[in-house]
Amino acid sequence: MAESTDIFPLKDKFAFLENEEKGHRRILEKIFKKKFPDREISMPEESSMPFPKFEVGDKMQLSEIIQKAMEAEKFATDFYKEMEKKVDEEDEKAIARYLSSVEESHYYLLKK
Repeated sequence: MAESTDIFPLKDKFAFLENEEKGHRRILEKIFKKKFPDREISMPEESSMPFPKFEVGDKMQLSEIIQKAMEAEKFATDFYKEMEKKVDEEDEKAIARYLSSVEESHYYLLKK
């Protein structure tokens, strides 16, 4: 998304969101390594998660891109809420709640 605009404040926000998502990945990888210390993380080529399709096309309006990003953040918020229900450890539940709230803040950052 950052590459889709020359508007500096938007480019900066998009870069911020990208870094946040990389941080979320690191958090999830730490949880995995803690739960499964003898297993290596292996990511499938395609996700089985019904994540909304998100592709930025050359002819897309910036408002469309932002709307798609908001939908993705809403999906992620709900995903982590469901994750909280499925994990057993209290620290994992707290992390899922944290990730859900951060994703919700991303939604409102984009909405703003």
